[in-house]
Amino acid sequence: MVRLPESVLRVFFPPPVTLIDPTGSGVNPADVKAAVIRFPDDELRLERNLERWIATEYGAQATTEIVDSFLDLLMRRRAPVVEIARTFRTDGPSITLYGFGGRPLDTVRVGSHPTRRGLVLENGDSVLRIFEPDVVMPITVADFGIDITASP
Repeated sequence: MVRLPESVLRVFFPPPVTLIDPTGSGVNPADVKAAVIRFPDDELRLERNLERWIATEYGAQATTEIVDSFLDLLMRRRAPVVEIARTFRTDGPSITLYGFGGRPLDTVRVGSHPTRRGLVLENGDSVLRIFEPDVVMPITVADFGIDITASP
């Protein structure tokens, strides 16, 4: 029988949380045709039209750089803290990403953590991606620079 110290075993058997992708979604931003941000009583649909993003219910264009940073935060930015969910408060919207075929690719829930401050993303895998408190996600019409006074 061979006994190995705990420090050696940790190298061979890392904590499961280190194997988890720290991004909010594994979808590639180039594969997203539309993003729907759903609140309990409202929703905002952003749809790609070539190189522009249109808020379809307003018929108005969103600021492309803001939508790109929104997608970047969801799909490329790595959360510094990843935690298996014990409790998760979904006090924010859910965001469903749709592909060019019209099918949903992923849904990410936005919420908060009971003890940590900062943006929390979870996409149905019971893993919380917790960002720094200064990270802000655009989620409203105004956040995306959409001029609703110019809508039809």
